[in-house]
Amino acid sequence: MGIFRLTSSSFVSPLIDADTANSPAFITGAQFFKAINASLPFLPTKLSNSTLEAMVHKNLYTYPDFMNYAVKIGNITTPDEMAMYLANVLYQSNGLTINYDPICEKPKSSNCLSLGLNATVFGSQVNYYGRGYLWFQGQSAYNDCTRDLFGDDSTLLLYPDAIRFSSTMNWATTAWYWRRFVKPNMSTFGSTVKLIRPDHCNGSSAEPKPEATAAWNIYMEILKILAPTSPPSSSYC
Repeated sequence: MGIFRLTSSSFVSPLIDADTANSPAFITGAQFFKAINASLPFLPTKLSNSTLEAMVHKNLYTYPDFMNYAVKIGNITTPDEMAMYLANVLYQSNGLTINYDPICEKPKSSNCLSLGLNATVFGSQVNYYGRGYLWFQGQSAYNDCTRDLFGDDSTLLLYPDAIRFSSTMNWATTAWYWRRFVKPNMSTFGSTVKLIRPDHCNGSSAEPKPEATAAWNIYMEILKILAPTSPPSSSYC
């Protein structure tokens, strides 16, 4: 795949590097937080003041991870694509407050196990439920991701929960998912929603589902921040 690989230095006090800062898709920290704030009225679940405060504090430190990996791993190259990416991430993660499938908040619960994503790997039972802000799932996806990002066959297969608890792993795998599964097949904003959450689309632009409408509204608000003169992409999915 030829993408940026994670090393031990990737986990130490990240800063925006020169290649990222010079990308046409680069956005400032101020724009990042404006985008988060613009998404709040359209999120699936309204955030309490305490949750908002915790989210803002956390993302003061995760912005460099977001920006570096969106460019270096996600291969996002334009402001419009960045708006699509960030809109999907913000909607799917409920404002960057959850980076796993909520059904699997307790991975050993019957609801989570019923998804059928368990597998035996190196003699251990591992549940490959949706993790990362875009919830990629399944042993095959985890295997491909660990090969691309680490050049091995074990890191994410053995320690998938690192995605939930490490900002670096979370943003890196989220950007990887975008590049691997969304970017090659996207044509409009609506198509990105369909590729990530097909259950949010009904195939009719005349009667869009509420979830698709909410994600579209977030995209429109972010586009005003990142590229106010760019025409919006179609919402149809």
